[in-house]
Amino acid sequence: MSDPLPPLGLDVAKVSFQAHLRWDGKSASHGFANSAGGFEQLEDWTTSLGVQQFHACLEATGTYSDALADYLCSHGHQISLVNAARVVAFRKSEGIRSKTDQQDAKVLALFCEQKRPALWRPAPAELQELTCLVRRRLEVQAMKQQEVNRLENSRWDEQTRQEIQAHIASLQTQLSTLTKRITRHLAAHASLQQASGLLVSLPGIAQLSAAHVLAEGIWPTNFQSAAQVVGYSGLAVKQERSGTSVHGQERIDRTGNAQLRKALYMPALVAMRIDADFARWVAGMRAAGKPNKVIIVAVMRKLLHLIYGVLKSQQPYDPRKAFPSHYQEEVPLAA
Repeated sequence: MSDPLPPLGLDVAKVSFQAHLRWDGKSASHGFANSAGGFEQLEDWTTSLGVQQFHACLEATGTYSDALADYLCSHGHQISLVNAARVVAFRKSEGIRSKTDQQDAKVLALFCEQKRPALWRPAPAELQELTCLVRRRLEVQAMKQQEVNRLENSRWDEQTRQEIQAHIASLQTQLSTLTKRITRHLAAHASLQQASGLLVSLPGIAQLSAAHVLAEGIWPTNFQSAAQVVGYSGLAVKQERSGTSVHGQERIDRTGNAQLRKALYMPALVAMRIDADFARWVAGMRAAGKPNKVIIVAVMRKLLHLIYGVLKSQQPYDPRKAFPSHYQEEVPLAA
């Protein structure tokens, strides 16, 4: 097993970023412009310190770090994009109270050195474009709903109401255009077309839902198990139990991709209503006294397992594998 590369913490802002490098018992910090020139200067700086390759750790927040992560990955460095909540918890565990850009870069370097988080690879170009289209459609959809809600205010004068209605109509036109663009984009790329075709074989998932799931990083090569996908989504169940006095209610973790959870919510409701196997499974949970929210989360988790299964196997949904107990043959009684 090769020795781990020196950790480099990168705290990225809109126009600049701070770097903190740890190597051979030494450390150094430096600031750079968040630009192509700054990226080259970063490599020149680490090379001047005798470090040719490093393991860079960045928080997976916003888009300011996208270009830097792509640049470093293309130049042969290891990259990890980590959940900001993990870094905050790590900072507290280390007793670090100060919070500056330089200190944040140092914390990221320490986190990288101690935890060695999973490596990141950029998504294929067609998947990146799909992500942009899907997220833009979600933004326009949210803006339209805001305007629809505003229209319910009876205090608007007639001209204002007409302006709001015109804006709603414009946003609806944008939604239709984006939907067509997503459909064309899926059809134009064989990998996306195949993956979305597998996903729409699942109960409750239509083409837009499939595109949303793919856009949130659920790709066949990104995960090694269904449990990893569930953890990534924030749907894993966390328990709070200690001794004889602490028996907290089980809750979902939520430290994950909130957009993915949103993408699964409506498909879960549809699957519960229209699919016989899901309906039978849900009926069993209701008979056991499970609350409705718990049932919906269970269905969302089930869908995630099935999503991982069809993408990994490259085979469409088979209800006999998803619900084997529903299809067991009756064993005749002995005479």
